[in-house]
Amino acid sequence: MFFKPIIYRSIEATLVKLYRLLRGLSQAELTERCGKKQGYISRVENGLNITRDTRITIACVLNIEPWQLCKPEMPLSELYEQVNHLDREFRKTRHLRKAKKKWKKNTRRRRRKEEGDAKNEPMG
Repeated sequence: MFFKPIIYRSIEATLVKLYRLLRGLSQAELTERCGKKQGYISRVENGLNITRDTRITIACVLNIEPWQLCKPEMPLSELYEQVNHLDREFRKTRHLRKAKKKWKKNTRRRRRKEEGDAKNEPMG
């Protein structure tokens, strides 16, 4: 049986995360498209060995070739730096999306309440 050295596992995991972030996908969105569980994708991004079939599935969802998950196209230091930068940006935009969604929900709620108050007012 052949075991990958730790460094290759971490590179593969980092590349999965990099391409996921470049596509603007959350882990939940990736798992939905792959047909896997979110915990599984999380473990893949943390260094879990994956089968060839899973690698092909993830690569197809991310719109890349499967070999691109095995071999980085840039030096490792740049790869890790880019992933960290994209992760920070993705988290910021996710928080902004949540805040915008909450604001819209509160605005709709306020409008409904105002419309309800207007309907309940006696016509005079």
